[in-house]
Amino acid sequence: LLLWLAAFSRYFVSYFLTQWKPQILVMAGVSREMAIASGIVTGGAAIMGSLLMGAFATAVGAPLATGVSFILCAVALVVFGFIQADPVLLLAVAGVALFAIEATFTGVVIVSTRFYPPECRSTGVGYTIGVGRFGAIAGPYLGGALLAMNFDRAFVYPIYAGVCLIGAATIAIGFLWRKTAPRDAISSTP
Repeated sequence: LLLWLAAFSRYFVSYFLTQWKPQILVMAGVSREMAIASGIVTGGAAIMGSLLMGAFATAVGAPLATGVSFILCAVALVVFGFIQADPVLLLAVAGVALFAIEATFTGVVIVSTRFYPPECRSTGVGYTIGVGRFGAIAGPYLGGALLAMNFDRAFVYPIYAGVCLIGAATIAIGFLWRKTAPRDAISSTP
């Protein structure tokens, strides 16, 4: 359940960012053309995050790498919410947020493949990603509702940063449980 909540958190934030980022940039004073073109910068950052997570997870362990990535995204979201409306600065911070949240997806998948035993691994990873997809619906929906109520990025982005911290906490709790649980409790876990 903790792993599923981490996946939900990741999708919740990622899909909000990809769906609403151009509109929020325009609301922050970035030109419409630059806001639309920001997808190139943030898309490139997201690709790099996904690719580099494997090396980072190998170096420090998948749960720690995933938790750090969630926290990096949370920090970037808070900074994005409160920085001045400078287009270059906004795009740079948005790039960091997308880098981190896409790295987090790779991390959640790596943690999932290591959590589930071989006999149910494909089902377990499928459920992790499938349950996470509910976040892909809820995240943009909540963002749209908040923006429709005229809340600005200083209010909205910290909420999504909090969701990242929930994701980091669920990974940490799951990792600590896995380390401290008796062996028979782990082997009976689906």
